[in-house]
Amino acid sequence: MKREMREDSRVVRMIERIADLFFLNILVVLFSLPIVTGGAALVAMHCVLLKMARGEEGYVFHDFWFSFRENFKQATCLWLMILAIILPGLGELLIYYYEQNVFPLPLIAVIAVVIGLTFLFIQFIFPVQSHFANSLIGTLRTALILSVAHFPVTLTMALLNIIPVLLFFWGALLALPLLALFGISFPGFLCAKFYAPIFQKIEEGASHPDLPE
Repeated sequence: MKREMREDSRVVRMIERIADLFFLNILVVLFSLPIVTGGAALVAMHCVLLKMARGEEGYVFHDFWFSFRENFKQATCLWLMILAIILPGLGELLIYYYEQNVFPLPLIAVIAVVIGLTFLFIQFIFPVQSHFANSLIGTLRTALILSVAHFPVTLTMALLNIIPVLLFFWGALLALPLLALFGISFPGFLCAKFYAPIFQKIEEGASHPDLPE
């Protein structure tokens, strides 16, 4: 009887988690529609996901909205900085893809490397902004330290986040419904499982002394 109750509890908990991730995915999409608010939406998402990863989650919308408001200004600044780096580079790569003689190949290689490194670097930016009270420069510095010090985790997070994008552009029809429902929140949740222990060490003062306590 006790075993059956535990199994039922796990099933209920799994269904609740799936529902929360679905709702969270909708929130991120809706709050990102103005484009400029995308950074604040991602920060709010990671605020919720870190609590989920730690088993501390409460009300998804309440936590999301609170973090969105609290971090809006700084998260938007971070977001615009990232877009200013990535969008022009992606534009040039697309132009090169369709018109290969427009830019020299070495320039394209440099642009691709810059975009790749930026993508790796931003894996920690939104989680750090969601959890630690810091200045803009402090957040960038902390994210850079963590992305380098925990490079295997950074690479894993980048792969988790890039897979839905690749599936979308490859037009995997079977995957599109899942991407629409969980394409942002589920990879983010898996990432939270990786960075949650790192944040825990920082909070315990067992990591880099320059990082926020």
